[in-house]
Amino acid sequence: MAASLRCSFAFSHETAAALRSWQAPVTDTVHIVQRFRPGQSRSDDVIRHYCPDLDEQDVVWLHGLPVTAAERTAVDCALLSSPPVALAIVDAALRSLGSVSRFRRAESSERQETIRADLLERLADRGSVRHVRRAREVLVHANGFAELGGESWLRWLALVQGLPAPELQVPIATARGVFYPDAMWPESMVPGGRPVLAEYDGVDKYAATPGGRGPGERVVRQTDREQLLVDATGARVLRFTKHDRRDPNGGARRLLRAFPSGMPRTPRPLLLSRRPRR
Repeated sequence: MAASLRCSFAFSHETAAALRSWQAPVTDTVHIVQRFRPGQSRSDDVIRHYCPDLDEQDVVWLHGLPVTAAERTAVDCALLSSPPVALAIVDAALRSLGSVSRFRRAESSERQETIRADLLERLADRGSVRHVRRAREVLVHANGFAELGGESWLRWLALVQGLPAPELQVPIATARGVFYPDAMWPESMVPGGRPVLAEYDGVDKYAATPGGRGPGERVVRQTDREQLLVDATGARVLRFTKHDRRDPNGGARRLLRAFPSGMPRTPRPLLLSRRPRR
């Protein structure tokens, strides 16, 4: 692909994110940014973004390929990608750029906020470009403590339902050690209700596992973990899988049932999903 392109360019947007393993969707479409306007010849699998003022510092070499720098990639995806995809990518960007670790929360949080401020400043420097308000919303709500794309999707689902942003990977001491649930709404966030914990299973629990654990053993371990978390916190524990991603409305209804019906919610229309534009 790179050898076939005849202009000054860099892989960009979701392609650059994928090259960094930043939870970008796998597609046949390649994004590139170039300093010159695209010619008459077009390819359906290449999206060319015209950027005459592309700075040399905005392009790095990765795996032997020209790629937009990490900070630019994060802002580009916040502007162009659909909100759930953009949130997952910027989560990964904060995690990578800020060396975020659940085992070093204080230092990680400080570094993350420094990176966030830099990304917001870079977005502001773009001026009144298209989708800038939505991109700012993505950058504000991104969180590098989300460790996988499914966890980012789960948080996006909560945010678009108007729920408070959950705490991520908070250590909870149980009778059998410390667990780190993907998302937690402590009692202070759930007036008149119980705490809520939510976790995303990236692997189908009924599939065979390389380590030799059968589905029955996995279900037992999962149920045991949930009971330990309930005993330690008194929380409602919800589990989401790829099937919920295929039916987000059903997943949203299930999530909302865990909270008091009269609980105040904050609309976030800018984060609603949409089809990505070219």
